[in-house]
Amino acid sequence: MIPQGSGELQSLTAALTKSAENDFDKASAITSYLQNLEYDELAESARQPSTDLNRYIIGALPRTCIDFASALTLITRSAGLQSRVATGYLPGEYN
Repeated sequence: MIPQGSGELQSLTAALTKSAENDFDKASAITSYLQNLEYDELAESARQPSTDLNRYIIGALPRTCIDFASALTLITRSAGLQSRVATGYLPGEYN
């Protein structure tokens, strides 16, 4: 589900995918865009959200790994692609 008030996100998605001929091209265009945004090397944890997701998506703020995953999911869903965020685990003792 795409959050209410995501007009800017949907406009960006339309611009990124306008020349895509298929779903793979859409996903590739979106991923390429996100990979060129600034990464937050000073974040306390790469696995914790560090920024306002909407501001990150438009390139106004740096991001962490989880920000990238969340943004990729939102934009691909906005493009009509099925997507979800799945995270792994850290090694260590079970708690």
